[in-house]
Amino acid sequence: MKFQKIGLHIVKGWRGEIGQPPLVVLYNCDAAYYHQVRREVGDDCVICFRLPERAPEEINYEALRAMAHRNTVFQRVN
Repeated sequence: MKFQKIGLHIVKGWRGEIGQPPLVVLYNCDAAYYHQVRREVGDDCVICFRLPERAPEEINYEALRAMAHRNTVFQRVN
């Protein structure tokens, strides 16, 4: 069986060629960086945005709404 990479795990501030992967995981990022990555990968890529390790009342839900997209999912760090 051939192993294929399906995407990238990106920490805010990384600069490099992203290409057009089917999946990207963003960690420690803000809305501006999310939008930068979304422009580069296009609308068909699924972006998993890992939420910060904060209490729910400390999360900026307005910023999350700004990232609403059919191919964006949010994940809490476990």
